[in-house]
Amino acid sequence: MRQKDAVTLIKPWLSQRSHDDKLAIAALSALGIAGDQTAFQSLLEWTKPSHSFDARFAAREALVLLGKNQQLTEEQSQQVVENLRLA
Repeated sequence: MRQKDAVTLIKPWLSQRSHDDKLAIAALSALGIAGDQTAFQSLLEWTKPSHSFDARFAAREALVLLGKNQQLTEEQSQQVVENLRLA
């Protein structure tokens, strides 16, 4: 059973500094597992080059998981595909 406010509880961990972005990576994975579409934009943001390779990879994995478990809009699906294509 998923907690309805999971995204609200997890997102603050994205901004916590840690060695090799370990906290952010764990939070990104948790957002994918939470399966809440409200996390979509945050996950997409974390795929940008301004973040570490490992964090970008975790964000992409979370986006794929979110797409598997949730009905994404056509636009969101295209954003995920384009993001993965450019990776």
